[in-house]
Amino acid sequence: MSDREPNVEATPDTKMDGGGFTVEVGLWMGIAIVALVLRLTLLGAAPLTGPEAGEAMAVWNTLEGRGGPEGGYSPALFSLNALTFVLFEASDWLARLWPAFFGSALALTPILFRRHLGRWGALAVGAWLAISPTALFTSRRLSGDVIGAVGVMVGLGAALRFVDERAWKWSTLSALGLALAVTSGPLAYGLLIALLLAVGVFVFLWPEAVLERGAALGDLGAKAFPAFVVGVLVLGAGFGINVRGLGVTGGLIVDWLGKLGWTQQPGLRPLTVIGSYEVLGLLLAVGGLIWAVRRKRRLGSLLGLWVAFGGLSLSLMSGRVPTDVLMITVPLAFLIGFAANALEGSLRRWRFSSAEGLIAGWVLLLWIFVYLLLMRYATNRDARALVLAITIVPVQLLLGLTRRFWMDTGPFLRDWGLATGIVLLGLTLSLGLGVAFDRSTDAREPLVHRPTDPQVRDLVATLEDRSWWQLGVPMENAFLLEAAPDSVLAWYLRDFGNARRVDELDLDTEFEELVTTQRALAVGERAYRGQDFVLTRTWDLNQVRCALSWPLHCEELVGWFLQRTSTGLPVSEEWAVLWVSAID
Repeated sequence: MSDREPNVEATPDTKMDGGGFTVEVGLWMGIAIVALVLRLTLLGAAPLTGPEAGEAMAVWNTLEGRGGPEGGYSPALFSLNALTFVLFEASDWLARLWPAFFGSALALTPILFRRHLGRWGALAVGAWLAISPTALFTSRRLSGDVIGAVGVMVGLGAALRFVDERAWKWSTLSALGLALAVTSGPLAYGLLIALLLAVGVFVFLWPEAVLERGAALGDLGAKAFPAFVVGVLVLGAGFGINVRGLGVTGGLIVDWLGKLGWTQQPGLRPLTVIGSYEVLGLLLAVGGLIWAVRRKRRLGSLLGLWVAFGGLSLSLMSGRVPTDVLMITVPLAFLIGFAANALEGSLRRWRFSSAEGLIAGWVLLLWIFVYLLLMRYATNRDARALVLAITIVPVQLLLGLTRRFWMDTGPFLRDWGLATGIVLLGLTLSLGLGVAFDRSTDAREPLVHRPTDPQVRDLVATLEDRSWWQLGVPMENAFLLEAAPDSVLAWYLRDFGNARRVDELDLDTEFEELVTTQRALAVGERAYRGQDFVLTRTWDLNQVRCALSWPLHCEELVGWFLQRTSTGLPVSEEWAVLWVSAID
């Protein structure tokens, strides 16, 4: 920090009472409860996707003695799920339990930055990470992404605390956080590489800020290294049951670097995901960055550089998926803390009046009217509704800026911003809860990448019914399964003890029941009849683009943004077919 940046924690309004229960502690408990409830509720409702099934089957096959995985999984997540699968019966809910817990912990990591963000700044970041649509959705998916994000933030936050306090506990916590990050998956390396680039530019611009702490940083490295090595060995080796995981851990950075490079089809654009879910967070983060730069808060500048390098690396990735945007939204969320400090100072000087209440209420009603007009345009294609909705916003701002509309410009803009923020917060909650619960398998959600259709569970139920009908017991019928060992079908049919899995169908088989991914079957001379079940669906966002002509034809885009509806429905991409002998 610069000489102009005060020690936030030492100020009277941010000092915690010694060990007692304070309002601040209560707020942090509320954030933790909200984060847990949002992440654990209906956690297993959506079927596992292909990558999720690969993570789950890596653990399942190892524990069943069918050989350990070769690569393409998270060693840290493997180690944690191995513990829970040994203690409890494997399920979709249980497989996603650790990411949900770490996603909740991510909302609490701003506590480590409280000295630099301030009390209200840290609380604002924690609250945002608890409800952020991208953070929420990623926490409810079986992957090491959110675990890596927690590891990076714990490593960074504890390192800052060690530099400030020189306490041994912070060096150990920083080392364990970094060990968790480097064993979690490739995305953590994306966060770390972008952070290192940001630190490099930071050192170039403000070398004195690092030189004056050089001794502390050297001491941190010496004390943290042993704990880091132990953490990598334990998490990478799966507590001793997956020694090959150490090799996978070493290859994670290679996997990340292998994604970098220009391609004609790089995947969904990060700004599309942020614009679809994180509009309020983006606006607050930009405001926080401007405030931090003007106040010469160097941590804010570092976070801004981190976001910039994260966005640059994402733009160069050839195989990115929508949840990779987490490497932007995490540092972006921490910039919200500076915006909260600015707002807290402004609200402290605010003397609310009835006139301002009328303005805020009027603006809120106007936004509701704009929403209704947009919905009319999306459903009835009434161009007049679109024109009126577009006109309302600049007109109300123009009236406020005339300085004759009930009050001066400053108070009007403050009230307009407050009402607009409430509307955007409601929109963010709606989009986040929608993608996490109601539309968690809808391919029209940008965050949902190649979702597994719930019909895979219908396939399991059908096979169970046939087992009851044929043998009087569940899951004992014999059938041939054509699927990869780490596939969705392998996961959902893992409990059928008499099933035989093959990578490719034999030319001749004696099985009377087959489950394949082929919708046309030619196996020997036996005749089969089949019932198909959708496995995955896809959808092209280009279906809802605006036509740049007059009148504007944007009703598809407006309807999709507000309710994720479209005339072009998701199409089936992969199938599973249950084949039964024709003489059965």
